[in-house]
Amino acid sequence: MENIADLIWTKTLPGPVDSQAETSAFDAWKNGARELAERQELITNASRDELKKALIELDMLFRNAPGSVHKAYRNLTEKRIEEARESFASSIGDGHLSWSLSDETPELAASRIGGLIREIDRVLAERRSQWPIAPSEWHLEQLGCWFIPRQRVSALRPARRLQPYSKRGLLFHRILPAVIQGYPVQVVDTRTLHTTVQRRPDLTPQRHEEVTPLLFAGL
Repeated sequence: MENIADLIWTKTLPGPVDSQAETSAFDAWKNGARELAERQELITNASRDELKKALIELDMLFRNAPGSVHKAYRNLTEKRIEEARESFASSIGDGHLSWSLSDETPELAASRIGGLIREIDRVLAERRSQWPIAPSEWHLEQLGCWFIPRQRVSALRPARRLQPYSKRGLLFHRILPAVIQGYPVQVVDTRTLHTTVQRRPDLTPQRHEEVTPLLFAGL
């Protein structure tokens, strides 16, 4: 699997491109999706770590999708995404990662993959009491990313139509690369950060930034 840190993380969608080039990009992306589906189909009783890895792989797949898929996702209603999610509820709940793409349009591909991502995201959140994710487990070094459960206010923000995948693709977790443009990313629990500052008054935000160029807190 490609290291997630190799992705370019941006909120800007690709600009207009030639329709033939876009079709070729979409076909190439679908081929990659089929290869991923074949690998994931071998998982028949997914553990927590297998579901996390599958979700990270699918998130990477979607982020690498051509502009036509991202545009289609923006236009999907939450009802449409939820209907797609529900279609995977039985299989994912049983630990089977069975899905496929064939002749889907960008809109159907966005709906299908988006629904699958939502269901795995939901199952991991639902089983958090059985499969807790401690802050020490947020950093997945082998996969080159951070896998973070959303908490408090962040977890209650409603998803809306016209939001891009980066805003509403996952509702219960966040996936961040371990390195962005050469800078290491450090994610901390806001409670831990508050305790650290209390114990070390000399640790100002500016000083902390020198040690950790990219800091995310309160996700």
